[in-house]
Amino acid sequence: MMQIDFKTLLHRSFDEELTVNEQQLLADELKRNLALRQEELELQRFRDRLASYQPSFSNDFSEKLLDKVRFGGLAIAPRQLGLIFARTGLMAAAAIAALLMLVYYHDQSLDFNSLLGIADLVPEDFDNLFATY
Repeated sequence: MMQIDFKTLLHRSFDEELTVNEQQLLADELKRNLALRQEELELQRFRDRLASYQPSFSNDFSEKLLDKVRFGGLAIAPRQLGLIFARTGLMAAAAIAALLMLVYYHDQSLDFNSLLGIADLVPEDFDNLFATY
């Protein structure tokens, strides 16, 4: 004969519909077993407490949540974004100025060809370039 785990059967009875045979076996075991009856009462009380549970939030919870959603989930205050953009812009401008000075030092000119790096090429170089590739 198969061994029945009544505790598992009790837990299943809260979550799903048992067959008639399983319901009868569980009812008979509940009449006989005091520990199983106490387990059933504890489960019922626990489920009742969970059903009436209301989570509590702080008063500024919704404001903080909407600020994070509004700014793409960044954990940065909105007033700091301007400072971050200014610093990034200054660093980018410094890098561009350094590159322009390097190009001017190398080619002694800031025309379009020297900015692209093709100032020293002659038409024969293009033929050689396309022939090898």
